[in-house]
Amino acid sequence: MAPRRREDGQPPPVYDDHGHLFTVAVNYGGTFIGAGINRSYKGGVIDLYDFCETEKWNLKALERVLEDTGIVMGEARVLWCLTGQSVRNLGLADIMNDHDCMNMAGAVAVGHKELPIYVDHAESILGEKRHLNFDTDFQFDSDGSDFEEEIVDSDYDLYEGDDDLYEDCIEEDEDIKGKKLAEEVELPESDHELELPESDDEQVKFKFKNFTLVDMANPQFKVGQTFAFVELLRKAIREYSCRERVNISMPTNDKNRIATRCADCIWYLWASWDSRSKCFLIKRHEPEHTCERVWKVRGFTYKFIEEKYIDYFRADEGMNIKKLARVVQKEWNMTPSRPKLRRARRLAMSIIYGDEVEQYNLLWQYAVELRRANPGSTFFLNIDSENRFNKCYWSLGAIKRGFLEGCWPVICLDGCHLKTKFGGQLLVAVGMDSNDCIYPVAFSIVEVEDTTNWRWFLQTLKKDLGIHNTSAWTIMSDKQKVLIKAVSEIFPESEHRFCVRHLWQNFNQLFRGEVLKNQLWKIARTTTIQRWEEAMEEMKLLNKEAYDWLEELPPNTWVRAFQSDWPKCDILLNNNCEVFNKYILEARELPVLTMIDKINQQLMTRVCSKQDEGEKFPGPVCPKKKLNTTKLTKLVDLAAECYVLPAGSGVFDVRFRDKQYIVELLNRSCTCRRWDLSGIPCHHAIACMRHERISPTDHVHPAYSVQRFRRAYAHNIMPCRDKSEWAVVDNCPQVAPPHYEKKVGRPKKNRRKQPEEKQSKKGGLVMSKHGVIIHCSHCGNPGHNKSGCSWYKAGMPPKKQRIKKSRAMPDDSEEDNVPVITQVISIEYELIILLRNAYSVLIYLTVPAPNTRSVHPGPLPDSTFITAEQSQKVAPSGSSSSVEHNIAAKAEAMKMAKLREHEEKKEASVAAKLKKAAEAKQVEYELAQQRRLHAQQKKEEAAELRKLAASEKKEALFAARQQKAAQKEAGKARKAAAKQQEAAQRRAPKPSTSQPKNVSMFDELRG
Repeated sequence: MAPRRREDGQPPPVYDDHGHLFTVAVNYGGTFIGAGINRSYKGGVIDLYDFCETEKWNLKALERVLEDTGIVMGEARVLWCLTGQSVRNLGLADIMNDHDCMNMAGAVAVGHKELPIYVDHAESILGEKRHLNFDTDFQFDSDGSDFEEEIVDSDYDLYEGDDDLYEDCIEEDEDIKGKKLAEEVELPESDHELELPESDDEQVKFKFKNFTLVDMANPQFKVGQTFAFVELLRKAIREYSCRERVNISMPTNDKNRIATRCADCIWYLWASWDSRSKCFLIKRHEPEHTCERVWKVRGFTYKFIEEKYIDYFRADEGMNIKKLARVVQKEWNMTPSRPKLRRARRLAMSIIYGDEVEQYNLLWQYAVELRRANPGSTFFLNIDSENRFNKCYWSLGAIKRGFLEGCWPVICLDGCHLKTKFGGQLLVAVGMDSNDCIYPVAFSIVEVEDTTNWRWFLQTLKKDLGIHNTSAWTIMSDKQKVLIKAVSEIFPESEHRFCVRHLWQNFNQLFRGEVLKNQLWKIARTTTIQRWEEAMEEMKLLNKEAYDWLEELPPNTWVRAFQSDWPKCDILLNNNCEVFNKYILEARELPVLTMIDKINQQLMTRVCSKQDEGEKFPGPVCPKKKLNTTKLTKLVDLAAECYVLPAGSGVFDVRFRDKQYIVELLNRSCTCRRWDLSGIPCHHAIACMRHERISPTDHVHPAYSVQRFRRAYAHNIMPCRDKSEWAVVDNCPQVAPPHYEKKVGRPKKNRRKQPEEKQSKKGGLVMSKHGVIIHCSHCGNPGHNKSGCSWYKAGMPPKKQRIKKSRAMPDDSEEDNVPVITQVISIEYELIILLRNAYSVLIYLTVPAPNTRSVHPGPLPDSTFITAEQSQKVAPSGSSSSVEHNIAAKAEAMKMAKLREHEEKKEASVAAKLKKAAEAKQVEYELAQQRRLHAQQKKEEAAELRKLAASEKKEALFAARQQKAAQKEAGKARKAAAKQQEAAQRRAPKPSTSQPKNVSMFDELRG
């Protein structure tokens, strides 16, 4: 990736913290003024160059950047400013060779993503020109002296700040001319002895031991060792702790000093910033460990594991936890827990694939890039009123052209679940090429698989392929109600076939047994109406209820005898979609954008491999349709039992066993209709070709030709560029992911398998006993075995078992074998989900003509198969078959009559059912009316009773109130009378009660 100049007003790019991309700010056209702390760069212009790579950053890359600004390397002095420094405090260093560029790119490893470069045209800072030793010339604002402040808890703890550690390191410096530098000077342990001499006369030169990237593999510390950055020292300490299996703590840990000690012994290390070497220097160190090694180290975190093994995950994306645990144990002699390994793997995958939420917002840019790389491609994005992802549709231009030019007019439809956090459904439309292989055409991601989404997908597919006449196309799908309704609306004139495999699953839920299963497949494989009637009569004899169940199904959806011979395709299964769903199984577990890109990459490599495969095909017919295959070899063997009688003009009378058939070679037709349906000569026709000494390969339908196969894969799919080179899309809303609903339990990723798909411990398949009702061998009763039988425990004699006679199997010698089923879907019918009334916006991205193509591919062509069939529709004149006596026409008329009879019978049955339902509904209505009248009467009677009771209660209350009032008045009268009587008594004179006075005899004498 070449550096790209940032335009005015363009936002800066967002780099990954662990990435290798950075930005260079070129300051040119100005000059340095002042000196020391007063120095500044005036009168210049700044140009920013984004997406520079550390691995490709060298002197030539710098020259190309300077040439873009009009500066020639060598005519001006080029300097760069150390990170954390400025032009005022000796922070400038010359760039003179590739080693200087490597030192400059080393600053990216510690998180500096924008590096300034200054161009000195007049060399205004003479006397300070120097070649930078990146390992020793980096300086902080500290003066380098050791200071013993109070030790406090640090925000840069080793085991809590795993994100502050990086693995890049700078190698030792070499002289410009390649000469060897001065030998190392052995340094004393005392800090005072490390000081430089006061006088410049003493020519003492220090060469400190630098910690390099090679030392990180097995870090060893000693006094006098230097580290370019404090982050590099922290990372080396953690690496040492994990390698030696010791727990190391950091009581002092900041940007200017680090003190570490072993938690269980005397091991100790002290390092701080040194002004002489302009980097971190180990000044005190106790190297010996006296403690015992531990099996669990605090520094061995999941982030550390991810950092060490992210390249393993890039090489093997399917690495499981068990394999990762073995690799970690072998290298580190430690066994981390499974949750820690799982978190490490999840973190590594998020770094490799990107953020799952952010990928939804990148769909706009990906759509532009996809249409730029592959002209004619389609990408639709649908969002709701909250700007959340609703659904999307995409199809590649090369695939659409190949499908219309070299494939049959058959479209297979199906959906599969996405196994990501936000879930969803992937709807696919798959075709078939000339070699009976899958040919994916279009895809759509939706939230749920309902009628609305299927209708939108089919409508978009129909418009995208330019389909106007739907009668020439055939649709194959599962028997889903939501899909049947959508197909009938969008493809009303197309023949809609159902997968017999899923039809049998529904049939098997009601009617079990191998005999009924084989008879069902025999009915589906019949090619004539007479054979269908005979097979249905056999089913009626086997099981009348099963016969009635099949009679209700339209035969043209699953029986070959009633299907059209136009597409020359007699498939009964929807295996194409099942195979494709298994083909993209790994991609369905990835985030949305990664999944889309993964599917496109798989299609790209598949088209390339099919091109090579098509060039190696010998002969005019594809290998699967040649006579040396197993299926056609069987037809050739059966032709040995056919006896041919020529009638002239290409018409033959063929006798096979007890049957008689008429073959017309010029019309490529046989009354058995196998040649008509598949386009491959049947054994009756092969016998006629043997009589005429004609090669059967010459009469195979052109749809199976190698030429059609090569045309299907003639157009290549071009890959997309790197994400950093995608065009920026303006005026597009931010796309948020769908609503996330966390479900209970662990997410299920494996498909629910049918009982017959259970894997045996000894290998192969074994039938599951799920749902089987066991019977006791002693008493014969269901629900228990002999060990739990009450008869057996009570000592009762066993019940005599009746010997069942085996039923004869129906004759199926002439039919094909039951096809092999590779995929199974257990769910037959899905409930129709209520539609959400969400306002959605559909945006179609228009992109200018791509830079990689000079000629636009133009409009899509018409289907080659349909055009060829329409041109050959008229029968050859040499045939003896006329309009009145054409056997194929009679067979077609019989088929249509049978269909009309079936439709009339079905309509009569439906009418009878509707009449019966109407009568039942009328009776129910009358009963409901009677119940309603009875309830109304009861309600009125209850109301009258309640009214009467209320009236009686009211009268009782009134009488009680009257009685209470009378009692109250009587009481008042009694009280008034009492008061009057009391007043009268008070007014009446009181009688005298005094006694006569006693008179003494003196009083009497005195008187």
